[in-house]
Amino acid sequence: MRLDWRLPGRPASDRAADTARMRHALPQWHRIAVPAFGAPFSGRSVRAACRLAQMSDGKTDGCDVRLVYVIEVPRALSIATELPGEEALAEQFLEQARQRAYLSGSTAMTDVLRGREAVETLIRHVRQSEIDLLVLGSRTDEVRGLPISLTRQLLARAPCAVLLDHIGGENAEED
Repeated sequence: MRLDWRLPGRPASDRAADTARMRHALPQWHRIAVPAFGAPFSGRSVRAACRLAQMSDGKTDGCDVRLVYVIEVPRALSIATELPGEEALAEQFLEQARQRAYLSGSTAMTDVLRGREAVETLIRHVRQSEIDLLVLGSRTDEVRGLPISLTRQLLARAPCAVLLDHIGGENAEED
C-alpha cells in the first residue's frame, strides 16, 4: 500500500508536487498509535502510521509511532495475574508489527496494556500518552486488526483524531 496524496484528475507525474503540498496540509501529529487486541496488527495500518509519521517528521520534533497491544484480564483475576499465553501472543504480534514498521523505513515503540475492558484501557492510554492520532485497522473477517465492535466504540469515543483503514469483502487478502 502506498499513501500517495494524489489529487483526483491529476497525472501521476505531478505526484511529488501533490505529496509536498499535502505534507504541508497535514495536521502536526507528534504521537501516532496503532492498537491491536486479540489478533495480529493490520499490516496496512502499521504501514499507514509509519508513512504519516514520515510525512510529519519534517515538522518540529518529529513523530513517534506506538504499537499498542491490549490484554484483557478477566475480572475474576487480579490485574497483575500473569497470563503467559496472552503475553506471548502479544509479544509475537508486536514483533511482527515492529518488522513491518522497519520494512516501511520507521522504528516503532511498543506497549502492552493490561485492563478489564479493551476500549477503556485504550482510551485511558491515549489520554495519558497524549496520542494525537489512532490508526485503526479493521477487517470484516477479523483475522487481523481490531474487532469491528471495538473499532466502532473507538471511533465514537476516541479523544483524538482517528484514521480508519477498513478492508472488506474480496479485498481482505490485501493485508
